[in-house]
Amino acid sequence: MVGYAAGEGAQVVVENAFLDPATPRSFPGMVTKQTGPEVRGLLRSGPARIGWLDLAFTKGLHRIPIDGKACTQTAVQRRTYPARRGLNYVTRGRPSGAAAAFIRWTRTSKIARRIVDRDYVPVR
Repeated sequence: MVGYAAGEGAQVVVENAFLDPATPRSFPGMVTKQTGPEVRGLLRSGPARIGWLDLAFTKGLHRIPIDGKACTQTAVQRRTYPARRGLNYVTRGRPSGAAAAFIRWTRTSKIARRIVDRDYVPVR
């Protein structure tokens, strides 16, 4: 079993979507990693590994349907796949400087839009 450290976003999604509150949050032999690429690498390194991963890192891996619902961008976007999470910008006060420039870039750049469309499920 491969997953994320306690409190990491994808770990929280799995816990909220699939685990009863009384279920332990760690499993015997579970390996935890901090980033999607680390989890993906472990999942690809052995024939009998199971874990959870952001949709953006699942290329080349088998995505397991949950309750008959395939793990696809469309299912996540339509909110029919039971495990999903949003991504929000949060700043302390009005963003300025590099933070403001980055937020503006992600919302207006054609390059940023291609990255989002390729790697993430945009909210529409």
